[in-house]
Amino acid sequence: MEMNAYYEGYLDNAQDTLGNMMDYAVHSCGITAEKIFEMFLISGVAKQFERGNP
Repeated sequence: MEMNAYYEGYLDNAQDTLGNMMDYAVHSCGITAEKIFEMFLISGVAKQFERGNP
């Protein structure tokens, strides 16, 4: 049995949230996708996101 980071019911919301973050950063703030991913990883938020921490 495969264990997922997210309860299945949270997966769509988690994907939407990450997509909204990217859309806002790139289109509203003018940050490149590479830079926002770099900041996302460095901040530690990515690790919490990976673990399914709401």
